[in-house]
Amino acid sequence: MQTERLLLSPLGLADLNETHRVYADPETWLHLPSGRHTELAQTEQMVRRAEQDWSEQGAGAWAVRLRHGVNDLAEGAFIGTGGINVTVGGAWNLGYRLTPASWGKGLATELALAAMAFAAELSAQTPVTGRVLENNPASFVVLEKAGLKLRWQYAETASDHGSQRSDDPHSTIALPRRIYADREIDADLLNQLIALG
Repeated sequence: MQTERLLLSPLGLADLNETHRVYADPETWLHLPSGRHTELAQTEQMVRRAEQDWSEQGAGAWAVRLRHGVNDLAEGAFIGTGGINVTVGGAWNLGYRLTPASWGKGLATELALAAMAFAAELSAQTPVTGRVLENNPASFVVLEKAGLKLRWQYAETASDHGSQRSDDPHSTIALPRRIYADREIDADLLNQLIALG
């Protein structure tokens, strides 16, 4: 699949090393340092999960490359991953992680719009959702430009809301975050999305 500036292909093991360079880069995890991949095995597990998503759901993360040069980024450059996959309640989850060098050029929005069109083509009746940390306003602007609206916001600290804590050091459940969706969603789905962190 392609957009005006992007080449999108199902993420697979052939993309492992390039994907790991993105996911191991501390700058990529500016908004969630604990999410950084410190071992290649973490990235391999994520890529294998994407392959399984494509096999079972007909959708998953794309490897994102440039069709042609964009500013100082070369033609064919691998700039990250993104797309849709099935999440809780059977809804689509829209996600993306791009290299800091590609930020601020509208590439994440272009990717998100392609993912929205793909979701509508696959199953227009299925809601598209997105979860983002409150400290990442650029990411929720992308969701809004893609047509999602804010459906829930949690901005308390973990100490204010003990029931939201998790023993998983990578969990975002106690962090200030937002949930977006392309349509109204019922309370059951919203609660499931909140529980994901």
